[in-house]
Amino acid sequence: MQILKSVYLMLLFVVALSLSGCGGSSDGSATVKDQFSTTKNNDVTTVIFDNISTADGKTGITLKTDRPSIDVNNGQIVLTATVVRDDAAVSGVPVMFTIMAPTNGPAAIETGLTTVTADKNGVAVSRISAGNFLTTTNVIVQATVAIGLQTATATTTFQLVRGNGVIMFTDQAGLPPGGQSNMLEPWERTDVDPSIVPYVSVLQLMPFKVTDSNGNPRVGVPITLSVYSITSLDPDDILVDFLVSPITEPDQRTITTDSAGMGIFNTAVILRTPQLGSFTASSVVFKATTNDPVPVTAYVGGSYSMTAKLPPTVPPASP
Repeated sequence: MQILKSVYLMLLFVVALSLSGCGGSSDGSATVKDQFSTTKNNDVTTVIFDNISTADGKTGITLKTDRPSIDVNNGQIVLTATVVRDDAAVSGVPVMFTIMAPTNGPAAIETGLTTVTADKNGVAVSRISAGNFLTTTNVIVQATVAIGLQTATATTTFQLVRGNGVIMFTDQAGLPPGGQSNMLEPWERTDVDPSIVPYVSVLQLMPFKVTDSNGNPRVGVPITLSVYSITSLDPDDILVDFLVSPITEPDQRTITTDSAGMGIFNTAVILRTPQLGSFTASSVVFKATTNDPVPVTAYVGGSYSMTAKLPPTVPPASP
């Protein structure tokens, strides 16, 4: 029995020499002639193929994503690497996944999935978490596998897309006020005495929420509010102030969304009190925008009216 085993190993060695001596050419994408080495462990002979092409073809490794882009914070991309040789799966080999660019985020391979062993079908699956991102970004990922003395790599790309979604003005609970998301509560006053109160400031909190196209909150997104238009019976009767410095440009300011994708603008609409017995009315439309390459824009408007207080009526003197 021992003699037969020795003869078998000798024949296997001879076959290995004859195959390694067979010539073959490669242009970097075609498969070269098969080469293998043998190792002996407890009288079990293991064949390890040494030559793996990096091309996506009959031999090598391929890498694919489950979708070309995502537009949600904390979203995931699934990576699938497949190792094959001459159309046959290569199992049991570790596949290493890396992000080639950008290297400082916002995409990151999930913990524990940077190296995954190929299954019986030669498939290794990993995941990338998108994190929070503010601008559209291309991400390049790579899968690497080593078999014997050779290394095969495959790369692919996907895109983190920003610019989708909505800006919604809300109430303090984060819901659209009265089912509307584009109108502030109207303001009206009818008892102002211009000799005592020449100007009235209408202080307004304007909560808002920013979501992506899937309805998930967008975190850390700068939103700029500006005055889009003012309509008034007298343009000198109204002024809009954003109260909190710094103001980067006249009539606008910027707030960054919090961990819930929300923020609050603090504004003051200043009305000049009309003359006694007179009426004034104004409307203001605000514009909110993101800083995305394709900005998300929303508008919210409010109406304001005020009537000056008439002097009290003096009853006629008794005869």
